[in-house]
Amino acid sequence: MSEKKRVPTGVEGLDEIIYGGFIPGSINLVSGEAGSGKTMFAASFIANGALKYKENGLIITLEEDRDGIINNGPEILRKAMKSRQGAVSIFDISAMRRLVTTKEESKGITSALDVEVLKEMIERWIKEKNIQRIAIDGVASIAIRYGSEAHFRSAL
Repeated sequence: MSEKKRVPTGVEGLDEIIYGGFIPGSINLVSGEAGSGKTMFAASFIANGALKYKENGLIITLEEDRDGIINNGPEILRKAMKSRQGAVSIFDISAMRRLVTTKEESKGITSALDVEVLKEMIERWIKEKNIQRIAIDGVASIAIRYGSEAHFRSAL
C-alpha cells in the first residue's frame, strides 16, 4: 500500500508525530480550553502554508475579530501577509455575528449561523482566491445550533 502525500503543518515537531502532516482533504478538529493555543495553531498552519509551501490560506474567525487574529497571532502570520500579498485571507464573521445575534444565541441556546451557510461561503472563497488551506477559528459558536456534539460533528 502506497503512502499518500501529506499536508505538512509546518509546526515544529507536529509533522513528525502525525507522519508528515494531515491527510489531504481531511477535516481536523482541534479543541481545547480558552487560551490553549488553538488560534495560534490555526494561524501558524495557514501562515506556514503561505510561506513554506506557497499555498493560499483562509482563516475564518467566528469569535475574535480580524485585527485580534493579526495582532495577537504568531509573527509568522504577519510575515506571510506582508511578504505574500493575498496569500492569506481572513474572513471575519465575528462582526456579522455580533450584528445578528439573537437573544437565544446570546444565551447559548442557538446560533444564527449553520454549517451549510459556512460551506457556501468557503466554496466561494476557494474558487475566488485559489485557497488550499482553511482554518475555522471558534466553531463552538456554531456548535450550539446543533443538539449534540455528534450531530454537530456530522454536519461539520
